[in-house]
Amino acid sequence: MNSNETMQAALENVVFFDIDCEKGEGPAIAKKYEIRGFPTYIAMNGEGVVTDSWIGYEGAEKWSTSVLAAKKDRRTIDEKKAAFKAEPTLALALALGSNASTGAEYKDAVAFMGKAQELDPENADQYGSLILMDMIYGMDNGDFTIDEVVAKAEPVMAS
Repeated sequence: MNSNETMQAALENVVFFDIDCEKGEGPAIAKKYEIRGFPTYIAMNGEGVVTDSWIGYEGAEKWSTSVLAAKKDRRTIDEKKAAFKAEPTLALALALGSNASTGAEYKDAVAFMGKAQELDPENADQYGSLILMDMIYGMDNGDFTIDEVVAKAEPVMAS
């Protein structure tokens, strides 16, 4: 699929709500869904339960891939966690890592992305960068020490 086809497939049967999390009802919604960065994308089922979430826009291709993954697996986050516990897969590790990062659960995000590294060693460098970013953010929460971040940064920078 080319970029346009990927974007069209991603947008098919998707309903968007654009919410300004700094005005009106936005702050209450941001608090409810633990939105800590912008832009944040949240996929929900018909009952309004989160099925996936991610922060940022890194271009049409990557964004479309995230939307398509969310559409493919519509289980709730709790259902995905249970499935991951029973049988860890790369798709679940990535979805749960992204969701944990979105909710500022950086230790969990690092653990899920670490599993993604194990399951997909060909792309380990990519996951290492995501882990490092979560560790840096997690330092503010006291989740990681500077020594832990530096230890992770060295192989990431070397790659």
